[in-house]
Amino acid sequence: MRKTPFPELENYRIKNQSSIENGNCGHFQIKKKPSNKTLFIISSDGYGWDHVSVHVLTKNDKIILPTWDDMCFIKNIFFDPEETVVQFHPALSEYINVHSGVLHLWKSQKYDYDLPPRFLV
Repeated sequence: MRKTPFPELENYRIKNQSSIENGNCGHFQIKKKPSNKTLFIISSDGYGWDHVSVHVLTKNDKIILPTWDDMCFIKNIFFDPEETVVQFHPALSEYINVHSGVLHLWKSQKYDYDLPPRFLV
């Protein structure tokens, strides 16, 4: 997660669910322009991992998966734009899906990720 707090993040914090004392961790609601989507985010930094979960709430109060663009938007708010973060697809035997409309971003606090050659990405 960002080493220094992202000042604008406080504008999006859901105040009755987290506070500024939590730093970049907590519950957030961001209205994304120009689509006017409402993105809900829970961020945490425990157990050696920085983690952000994201879902979109439609005008009809239906939870849907965020798009790639939504995830890039959120990644650059909660993580430094030059940090590499991942979305995991675990082995089937380890797979858990508690909320089907939520996607997650993860970053190890201990290790950097090896990436494929740039021309392959």
